[in-house]
Amino acid sequence: MGNTDPFVVENGGAIVIPRGYFPGMGNRSGNGSLHTLTFGVTHEECAQELRKIAREAGVRTRSFRQMSATEVARATGLTNAQAGRAKERETGEVFRFLGASPRKIRSFCQLACRRGFSVRRGGRFWHFSSGCDKGLACSVLTDLYQLAWRKRVHTIAVGDSPNDLLMLQLADSPILMPRPDGTFDQEITARIPEIARASNTPSQGWGLAVLRALRGVDVASRNSDDPGARRPARGQLRTANVGTPSGRRGVRLRPKSGGQKVSRRKRPKSLLRDSNAERNGA
Repeated sequence: MGNTDPFVVENGGAIVIPRGYFPGMGNRSGNGSLHTLTFGVTHEECAQELRKIAREAGVRTRSFRQMSATEVARATGLTNAQAGRAKERETGEVFRFLGASPRKIRSFCQLACRRGFSVRRGGRFWHFSSGCDKGLACSVLTDLYQLAWRKRVHTIAVGDSPNDLLMLQLADSPILMPRPDGTFDQEITARIPEIARASNTPSQGWGLAVLRALRGVDVASRNSDDPGARRPARGQLRTANVGTPSGRRGVRLRPKSGGQKVSRRKRPKSLLRDSNAERNGA
């Protein structure tokens, strides 16, 4: 994709950071060009627990792990090669319910919650995870930028389903995208009544909504920024302790190509904010 900036993947399960982007973090062990901050429970554990809880709740599910690349491609519109990569996950599991009633789905979600797992509905699939969500990942990444630049950054988030709710609640400028039929998700509008609503459906609508939000950012504030400070200067960043809300797992920092994992269990106070202010084809 040619992306040279940090990005969040797997519904908040990990943050991928180019080596050296945040000085002080890029000198970890390993020779890869990318570092990955991984949150919460591993994909293997989530897949196992998903199967156990589905059996106990009496519901049938089908996960990405169970699907072939061809099946994922048909469900998402990806190519077979892209679908194969989408199945390669670090955390969480993507799945569908098969013929489950709303009552059975509620039972499944309640049982998962008691076991320390989260179940969130996305646009086409459900997401099963523990110790991670889009809100946490975006909060950590925002704090990394603010530590590096030593100034507050303005955040814009775009989403269309309950899977995006926590991220939208944390953003300075949340934007709700309409569904293909033109309606908006009622759970999000109930929780964030004042949220900005995009007028166009995906791709074009996403770009227009972001451009509109960027124009609304305080011009004076933006003009005061140093245009040459797109990347943090060396020595600005000190290692931050970041962790998961549930305490089940710490954050694991590792080079993309392998290397030592570094556990960070203490969550900084800067991340303990009011929850009201979660790779491809999912």
